[in-house]
Amino acid sequence: MLALGASIGSGAVLGLATPLPFPAAIIGPGLVAIAFIGRALFINGPVSEVADLGEEIELEDVPRFLAPVESVEYRVQRDGADSAGR
Repeated sequence: MLALGASIGSGAVLGLATPLPFPAAIIGPGLVAIAFIGRALFINGPVSEVADLGEEIELEDVPRFLAPVESVEYRVQRDGADSAGR
């Protein structure tokens, strides 16, 4: 997220501080931000190929850091049926 903000922010600074037109200054760093997103998804992330983006996954296959809020299904799976009412 920091890389995305830095990329777009640098474009805004370029647009304001230089004679470069503001839209052009945003488009270049925006493309860099898109590259960061692609790297995060496909190289360091849970997606192997574009087709994976349309597939549903089972709850137990979701890494814990991607679902920080515990759902009822997760608690039941983790602790058993007695925790569903908590």
